[in-house]
Amino acid sequence: MQPPAAAVHVLFSADVLSAVLKQSKFFDGPIGVGLLSDQNSDIPRATLSLGDTTITVRSREGKFPTYASFFPSEFVASVRMDRATLVRAAKKGRAMTQAVGYKHSPVALHWDAAGALALAPVIGSPADQDRVKGMNIPFTFAHGATEDVSGMSVRFNSAHLLDALEAFIGQETVTVHVQEFEQGQSRKPVLLGEDPSGANGYRHLLMPIRLDPPK
Repeated sequence: MQPPAAAVHVLFSADVLSAVLKQSKFFDGPIGVGLLSDQNSDIPRATLSLGDTTITVRSREGKFPTYASFFPSEFVASVRMDRATLVRAAKKGRAMTQAVGYKHSPVALHWDAAGALALAPVIGSPADQDRVKGMNIPFTFAHGATEDVSGMSVRFNSAHLLDALEAFIGQETVTVHVQEFEQGQSRKPVLLGEDPSGANGYRHLLMPIRLDPPK
């Protein structure tokens, strides 16, 4: 197998990759990707090689989208928190919602009028929520100021938040970047990651849960 003379792009079906990864979950070596040239066929073919196993598939036409354009680059606030504390708070919030029968209720990062941050489960009516005690989350601003977040909330599915935080295992802190607030809550995807550009480390987009204001 010869290396290409110029840069090439290969698109594999997600179903194919999922099946390969499932069957090779105990393989810890490098994975080879190759292109097959056949003068007798105009069907593009590619190979995946894992040790002694080589799989040949039809490659997809087209180019991979420039996924970087899907990530926001402007934020009203970026706050850095201890990852382990945030994980404990999310697990506590999930347990509280499940204990009272609200299995699918979100958890909320909420800044009070003074700018202090806590994570609490979202349970019942607004009056009920006032009595729910959350877990205080110390934080520092990487961008923005207290007046940008006072009285604001960001609500997440607790399972989705915990999955996202799991991706940052090994890091002491995680930074949450909020694009904007509307009617006291975040309505656009929230970015997790130390570097919003992705140039220095992992980043993860998380969709907040939006609640309609009471009528």
